[in-house]
Amino acid sequence: MTRVLKLSLLLSFAGSLLCAPAASAADRPRDEVCGLAAARTDAFMELTARVYGFHTRGGRTVAELLDRDKGLRDDLNAALRRARVFEGPIFEDSGLVRITIEFDTNTFTYNLRSKLPKMPRYIRADGVADKKAALAAATTPPGELPQDVLAWTQMSLDAEGEAAVKPANDPERAKQAARQQAMANAFTELVKKIGQLKLEPSVTVEEFLALHDDLRTNINAAAFGADLVSESVDREATTYKVKVLMMPETVVRVLKLGDFRLAQATTLNPIQMQLARADSLRDARETLRRKVFNFPLRNKLTLAEYAQKNEDAKNAIEMLCRRVPIDNVEVTDDGVVKTYVSIAVRDLPRDVRGLLAADEPENITTIGGGLPVAQPLPVDEKKPGKAPEAQPEGKE
Repeated sequence: MTRVLKLSLLLSFAGSLLCAPAASAADRPRDEVCGLAAARTDAFMELTARVYGFHTRGGRTVAELLDRDKGLRDDLNAALRRARVFEGPIFEDSGLVRITIEFDTNTFTYNLRSKLPKMPRYIRADGVADKKAALAAATTPPGELPQDVLAWTQMSLDAEGEAAVKPANDPERAKQAARQQAMANAFTELVKKIGQLKLEPSVTVEEFLALHDDLRTNINAAAFGADLVSESVDREATTYKVKVLMMPETVVRVLKLGDFRLAQATTLNPIQMQLARADSLRDARETLRRKVFNFPLRNKLTLAEYAQKNEDAKNAIEMLCRRVPIDNVEVTDDGVVKTYVSIAVRDLPRDVRGLLAADEPENITTIGGGLPVAQPLPVDEKKPGKAPEAQPEGKE
């Protein structure tokens, strides 16, 4: 058994923190660049997991369907990489980085779309990461690597994509559509280049993934976290071109070659965990509240603007967001406590449901983040007493 195959026994399905090169974000500190790449990857992993969990017309999940059809899986992954940034990035004072991406399921091929009759038009996914932990993971050197891997870990890996700008009544919208297609083509080309990298003289990354298909999503996420270094439109405004770049050492982290050491979560004692969970839940509910009130209505107003004139609807939504149950809680490798919460659109007040746009999803899901917190200092329970009164002169 080759060394790579032996290492594969230790691999597990887990998202990894990426650090995209800062070429197009020279005005940002490096920890913010790394945090953004990690949050973007986290959002892509969340989007992929959500889509893979949908049920097809035959009752199987999308993941089960793709296990039997490699071509369909490649088409779906290429489509997912067309997801656009819907909100963010948001850099919080706490160190968390947030981003929300939105995917239009109409970009699926007809072959796949016909098998998913109940899939909503738009799917949104949140990503959250800690910028300091992302920087630590990006700068932690790998362990001993085979010579074939060392040959390409120090080189940059880039890919270009282009798409035709189709004539339309709205030139700006046509340009944006071409940009999304060009980005998807660039990511697809980047994934192909990653697959050609050699782990051993006779083993490429693509051959390795054929044996460990659960890691393919991680590789796709690594490509999605690549940095956009250039984009342009030709003089005739007929072709949109983009170029993305990433460091191949990211692949080392994704596949965990050479016993690469990820930034491990801080060991949280019970008090720290309780505070981090509470902070994460509070953040999740507030994020959900903001997301709901930002919903566009059919009359071009936002739900927040409508609620200003309808106190009952506002109070009902506020109560719904405050009491939303927890769907799941997890602690990431970098120590971020993530709390998942969701509400069904049908639970919103009836008058509000009638005003929502038809393409809104059936469920509103969001993620809250809480960072490991320092253990609070012990508080002296003794109440401060009164200052001793001055004694009259002559008294002892």
